[in-house]
Amino acid sequence: MALGVFALQATACGSDDDPSGPEVDVTGSYSLLSFTFDGQLTLTPPAAQGTLVLLGSRYEVDITLETIAGTQVIQDVGTYTVDGTSWSQTSDDGLLQSVGTFNLDNGVLTVDLTTQGQRILNIWRKN
Repeated sequence: MALGVFALQATACGSDDDPSGPEVDVTGSYSLLSFTFDGQLTLTPPAAQGTLVLLGSRYEVDITLETIAGTQVIQDVGTYTVDGTSWSQTSDDGLLQSVGTFNLDNGVLTVDLTTQGQRILNIWRKN
């Protein structure tokens, strides 16, 4: 299963006359709370473990999934942008591009992306 996992930029674009709302600072380090693939398979710790680091316009993600099919490791680095509630990311190798939405509420970051026609929903807690 091909998985591209995130895109983001450190600060969402917004202004007082922008209906998308105020700027959101998403920079920081996060731990994975849940991983859902195509709305069918949801994994939580200990079956899903991971970290997400957002710094400037860069992201780095490292996820390990334990399923009946075995262990899958997802590692990706690249650039991301956020605008309002929209999220976009591109891997450094240029092979994976993901778009979707995000929400940051009380240190919990929810990222809902589509990558190569597959939906990936990740929930993270800020460290």
